[in-house]
Amino acid sequence: MTALERRRIGARRVGRARLWGVWAAIAAGAALLLVGLPWLLWKGPYVIDGRSIDKRELGKGSAVLVTGLRTAVVALTAAFGAGVALLYTARTYRLTRRGQITDRFTRALERLGSSEIYVRVGGILALEQIVQDAPEQVATDAARVLGDFIRDRAPKAHVATAAGDSVPDLSSLDDSELPYEAAADVQAALTALTRVAHPC
Repeated sequence: MTALERRRIGARRVGRARLWGVWAAIAAGAALLLVGLPWLLWKGPYVIDGRSIDKRELGKGSAVLVTGLRTAVVALTAAFGAGVALLYTARTYRLTRRGQITDRFTRALERLGSSEIYVRVGGILALEQIVQDAPEQVATDAARVLGDFIRDRAPKAHVATAAGDSVPDLSSLDDSELPYEAAADVQAALTALTRVAHPC
């Protein structure tokens, strides 16, 4: 079994355990809501503050106490529900934002493969903007893509080695073979790469 297969099996186990944990939390919450809350509303005041409540005199001051305790329980339950809804909204926002960043990243990569130079420059600028918006998510991937883009587009001279590999031969380069300045897309990629490597 390779290390990759062991990692995949471990990731599946963690995913299953997390899924079981979520379902257990949902079941516990549903049981608490369907059983615990009605019991707390009905018997809770007598359990919490039974010494102060006189069941024979509920028409006088004790009814106000029971009603106040029940109102407090309902308010706490509503506050808890609002907290859960807020956490769910925050999670949904994070997932939506991650999906938007991934979509923008994919579109920028498609632009890099264009035959038009201005479209490629636009793709580079889009990658740079994505890194500024979400450096924790795409900075290393964008740097890798820009590095590969530069290696692919920059002028080069190669010689074959004994093993059959092609390696750069810098000694055989003549100044006349090299362009005076880098192409606009390569220059934009170099500039963006320095900013991606050191995001603010």
